[in-house]
Amino acid sequence: MIKRKEWIIVKTTENLPLAELDKQLLEKEEIPVMLRSGGAAAYMGAGSPQEILVPRKYLSRAKKILKIN
Repeated sequence: MIKRKEWIIVKTTENLPLAELDKQLLEKEEIPVMLRSGGAAAYMGAGSPQEILVPRKYLSRAKKILKIN
């Protein structure tokens, strides 16, 4: 099991459907992924911003897959 402090935000999306698409891309490459909404945004549901988190050791690969500089 990966410890909570080892998860890093790789990207923030505008809403849950966009986050789910990125999550699928990462899982296809066998990268563990967690989605998180927080604060007041958590009450907005699927329309709230979502953080995409991966374990620290996968950060570089995840950025390449999601085409983040």
